[in-house]
Amino acid sequence: MWTWVHHVGKAMIAAVVLTSGMVMNAVAIAGEKVPVSKGTLVSLGDSITFGYNLNDTENNSLVSKSAYPYLIGKADHFNVSDLGVPGWTSADLLAALGAPNFSRAVRGASVVTLDIGSNDLLQWASEQGLLTSTDESTALTITPEQQAAAAEVLAQFGSNFKNIIAKIRTETSAPIVAYNLYDPFPSSSVLSTVDEQLEAFENQEIDYVAGQYHNVAVADAHGAFSGNQLSFVRIAEGDVHPTVRGQSALAQVGEQALKALLNKQAKPGAQSGVTDLLVGAIAQSGGTTSGNVNGSDVTLSVPASALKEATEVDFTSQQFPKGAASAIATELPRGDFAVELALNFDSNATFTKAYTLTIKNRAIAKGAKLYQIAGKTLTPVKTTSAVSGEMTWKGTKSGDFVILNPAQPAKG
Repeated sequence: MWTWVHHVGKAMIAAVVLTSGMVMNAVAIAGEKVPVSKGTLVSLGDSITFGYNLNDTENNSLVSKSAYPYLIGKADHFNVSDLGVPGWTSADLLAALGAPNFSRAVRGASVVTLDIGSNDLLQWASEQGLLTSTDESTALTITPEQQAAAAEVLAQFGSNFKNIIAKIRTETSAPIVAYNLYDPFPSSSVLSTVDEQLEAFENQEIDYVAGQYHNVAVADAHGAFSGNQLSFVRIAEGDVHPTVRGQSALAQVGEQALKALLNKQAKPGAQSGVTDLLVGAIAQSGGTTSGNVNGSDVTLSVPASALKEATEVDFTSQQFPKGAASAIATELPRGDFAVELALNFDSNATFTKAYTLTIKNRAIAKGAKLYQIAGKTLTPVKTTSAVSGEMTWKGTKSGDFVILNPAQPAKG
């Protein structure tokens, strides 16, 4: 009997993802090195890209170094910006690509990987009760009404995926490897039958859209996980996310698809500093989430009754090499760059009271100023308090922020 839904609960159902892979190695294609110099691999996606439920995620707050982006990066000498966010649908990713922090990261990518769409189906299927059957002797059926609703979900995914690729292409001409979806359930499961029927439409859309663009390849992982679910998927733990072996399989098919694209390039594209990711959650009753992102200790505190409902919060921070021109440098007023940090809440999150965000970083000097970034416009944030090594401010919305130290006088 398949009882994984009862074990993982609603929160995990919202975070699960389907992707696919191939036969694995301990390190993706360990004996082959893609002939490129060091660059930045930017990986966009959901909890599969994140490495959800693997041992080194610190309760799923930090991306896993055993996730496929890091395996590809290790094998091919890429810096890695793993921007997979658990629970994200294609709509979430499309919205994020309009934010300065994500668009800037993509703009500096030498290579982009993309793995999205599974939550579009799974969240809908969960709401319909299609994932709760524990009777393996009874085939699941989808009513005509459910078929019509599923068609709307699939059509929206197709539109979102097309716009995601188009948005990436406005930022970079770098190679894009798009993963299709894997079935996490063994073929003997009645859940596999439903999943195969639904994900086939998304996989067809991924193939079609990828074919419309130059320098885009599909990591066709669906067939690779077929028959390998018991070793590639955390089924034994009541979870549909990949095991370490499954992540290695994803790395291998991604690297194979990427190799063909890179072999057509004389040299890799532009690169920028690595963007780090930290995720957390705030309950409706308020609370605190904290962690380290790109060398900054961040603490977000939300007072009681400030939220109408619980929300996820995602922090990103980009590194900028000292002395190097960066995508943000030309947009800044006079001052010395200290820290960049962006935070995003769920789209439906509404604050009735201000949150407090504190950043601790040795790079922050006394008298530092905080600015919010919107395109090429920087707006000073007044509700701040800065001392040496620490900046605190209050707010009620998502945003991308940069901290500038007072400009040092020119040496003459």
